[in-house]
Amino acid sequence: CYAVLGIILLWSHGDVNLVGLITTSAVLTAVVGLGAQSTLHSFFSGLSLQLEKFFEIGDWIRVGEYEGKVISVSWKTTQILTRDNTVVYIPNDDVLMGKWVNYSKPGSGLLCKIDIGLEYGAPPNKVRDVLLDVVHRHPQALTDPAPEVRLIGFGDFTINYEIRFMCRDFPAAERIKAEIKNQIWYALKRNKITIPFPIREVSFAHLERTHQAKVSAETQGVIETQLARVPVMAALSAEERTLLASRVRMLPFGRGETVVREGEEGDSMYIIYAGSCEVLKADGHGGSSRVALIQTGDFFGEMSLLTGEKRTATVRAIQDSFVILIEKKLFAELMSSKPEITSFLADVLAKRQEELHAHVGPAARDSSATLSLKARIKAFFNIQ
Repeated sequence: CYAVLGIILLWSHGDVNLVGLITTSAVLTAVVGLGAQSTLHSFFSGLSLQLEKFFEIGDWIRVGEYEGKVISVSWKTTQILTRDNTVVYIPNDDVLMGKWVNYSKPGSGLLCKIDIGLEYGAPPNKVRDVLLDVVHRHPQALTDPAPEVRLIGFGDFTINYEIRFMCRDFPAAERIKAEIKNQIWYALKRNKITIPFPIREVSFAHLERTHQAKVSAETQGVIETQLARVPVMAALSAEERTLLASRVRMLPFGRGETVVREGEEGDSMYIIYAGSCEVLKADGHGGSSRVALIQTGDFFGEMSLLTGEKRTATVRAIQDSFVILIEKKLFAELMSSKPEITSFLADVLAKRQEELHAHVGPAARDSSATLSLKARIKAFFNIQ
């Protein structure tokens, strides 16, 4: 009504161009109206986002080409912090009207996928077992739902597989996949499975064979020396240690990989050929603590080798390492030819157990423990 009254007063003066004034006012009203409409639209978009709770502060989302963690939702924009630590301001209209993904909901985990092509000579079932073992050993890969390995195709040079597993921590998903890929390389190396690639290789075969023979001879010499330092091998003759050294396996483990896990079944022992590992014991609260650091020449797993006892600790590489694997089937051949060494081995194991538990307090030698170990060794190797 005030506007109408003002127009009447202006008209009564007679010298005011009311047509021009009214036209200009209409334009201004339209401009202001459009501006207010845009502002109100943004406001209600922001209000809708917060009321509907499509995402919350701390959720990881993707809007268009941008992916990051939600750090703020105002009446006008949604702010996300990207992986490269950049803050992106996205108009709420774009969020509400566009396509977007919330990686943090429903919260049951994120599906991670890794594709890999491997040689045709490797049986798919063996490949599946090797790849699943790597995933199962990673502490941040969920076991429920169970990881999968799918054969997805046959290429010109490779059989192609897809590894699928769930992880709970989306921000760490790329790091977890990178760690698993790294550990896959070492696992494939240990199991002699190759990743083929189309190249033409020219080599001088006779020089290659000579070089490999020299390396093998040097390596075997070092293995024999390390075997001689292991107490349970002292009962073997030099010739028997030489034979054993020629037949053991040398396995590579990358930094952070688990060699053996506490509570697992085992029938082998290891000697660290090069590198270092940490020995971890469960703390009873879901975690573990380091109880020892072992390096080149140190050994572990002799109880599993000689009695089949489950692993009593977790051993994990803290740098790229090579370990010598001595399996039951190799040692069984030596045991069958000289069963009289069981008493010696039982005595060595009893002493070793005393050393490992010395921190608890002084303990007297228990002859019954030695006799028990002797019986277990005989039973494990079927010695009468």
